[in-house]
Amino acid sequence: MRRLKDNRGILSVDFLFAMTMAAVLCMMMFAFTTTLAMIEITQYVAFSTARAHAAAHEDQDRQMALGQAKFNSFNNSKLFPALSPLLGNGWFEIDPKSLDIRGGGRGGATFDEDYGQGAQDALPHEGVRFRFHAKILKMNLPFMGAITDEEDFGTWVTGFIFREPSAEECRKTMEVGIRYQAIKKLDRMNRFERAVSIPYSKGDQAYFPMEDNGC
Repeated sequence: MRRLKDNRGILSVDFLFAMTMAAVLCMMMFAFTTTLAMIEITQYVAFSTARAHAAAHEDQDRQMALGQAKFNSFNNSKLFPALSPLLGNGWFEIDPKSLDIRGGGRGGATFDEDYGQGAQDALPHEGVRFRFHAKILKMNLPFMGAITDEEDFGTWVTGFIFREPSAEECRKTMEVGIRYQAIKKLDRMNRFERAVSIPYSKGDQAYFPMEDNGC
């Protein structure tokens, strides 16, 4: 075996290799930690959107419209100036067309088929979800190449909050439902069915269904 007579520069190669690997590790740690921080921020976006949708309102269509409006507001730089640079730098993206709102009720759409319920009597999965893309993780590293072969490095961000009944649903429950008929029959004298306590009222007007009825 022929021995090298001149080994100058060997330490330089080792130093360059070590510095390159250290830089690669720093890049990976920066990408991972930044992505985790952004996921926490987008989780708040999901929660805030679901909360706007869950609050009781005139009808279910209005509840969904409020949830959509809240989601769209996060892309408004005037309303959220600190969030726009984070989502507009090309590293991260919230797909505005991927918002999916499901509140059960009239449409009956929930996320039960997408996320297992476990027990059959569990509450339905109602709320919102949207697609979050972490483009910063799609990068080529020295000596390693691409981190992933997937074109879409993203995930679904969800916010499940049980939707409150709308005023329309409450009125229908109280006016035509079994509960309303049962309330009218609580009194043995049938005073709730007869207009004896309210002057100039007739028939069912002796009892007035109200929105604040606990439905």
